[in-house]
Amino acid sequence: TASTKLNCRSSRSHSVLLIKVTKLQQEAPFRQLTGKLYLIDLAGSEDNRRTGNEGLRLKESGAINNSLFVLSKVVDALNQGLRRIPYRDSKLTRLLQVKLTP
Repeated sequence: TASTKLNCRSSRSHSVLLIKVTKLQQEAPFRQLTGKLYLIDLAGSEDNRRTGNEGLRLKESGAINNSLFVLSKVVDALNQGLRRIPYRDSKLTRLLQVKLTP
């Protein structure tokens, strides 16, 4: 957290918690079901004209705003069923990319 003109304890980062659940079927057919639940706490976007951010705070604010913008592009692409989802455009969205294992 850091202080800005609008908020004395402004969050400067995003947090991601991944919960993976696995269920093993004890009877035939012996199947394994898995699921993932992502809990995400996002830092809010900032209007630098109003917050008075300078230097490091301005750089942090730009990174926060960019990652939120990329997240909105990912959500929009998923909702539209597009073939290309821009996961690689941000560290935050890379965490959400499903990795297929052979």
